[in-house]
Amino acid sequence: MQISDVRLITEYGVENFMTVEHLTIDKCSEIGQNLLSTTKSWLPSKLRFLQFSSATFSGGLNFHKGLSMLSRLEIRSCTKLESLIGLHELDALRGLGCHQILSLHLHNPDVLRDLEISDCQGFMYIGGLSDFTDLESLKLLHCPLLQLRDLMPVFPETAMICCCPRLKKWCEWHEIEYKIKLL
Repeated sequence: MQISDVRLITEYGVENFMTVEHLTIDKCSEIGQNLLSTTKSWLPSKLRFLQFSSATFSGGLNFHKGLSMLSRLEIRSCTKLESLIGLHELDALRGLGCHQILSLHLHNPDVLRDLEISDCQGFMYIGGLSDFTDLESLKLLHCPLLQLRDLMPVFPETAMICCCPRLKKWCEWHEIEYKIKLL
């Protein structure tokens, strides 16, 4: 299901969205702070994939524990989004163009298989990197402030690190090719 007008959620009631497993919320200028500060009131508990985009939303996005089936999350062009709270057992996470997010902390990072952080100008830290035991794909692109000190226990099958100047030494430690620019 794709929603480009978030008022549909509040006008028609959350009960009409309870069986949705794939939800795309795109360019919703009507998203208010109170609606997204807690997802418990409106995100369906059976949701498996959430794709979210809103340049106007600011603050934190707080995921409730009832979203235990959520396995894939993609956040795009949320230039004012400051934090992601309560992420549990994600299989894949993509953060693209989220300039205000400073760090990422996942509960149960050993479940994560795919991580992509791109064009997040303020992003500085990924917590619990030493617990990423099953990571298969890692893409870190255009995050100039990102620094990593923890070693990963397992090398991902595919890794692309580009335009993250503070990760050059970290890439050497992991024998990952560091790219100065994408071709």
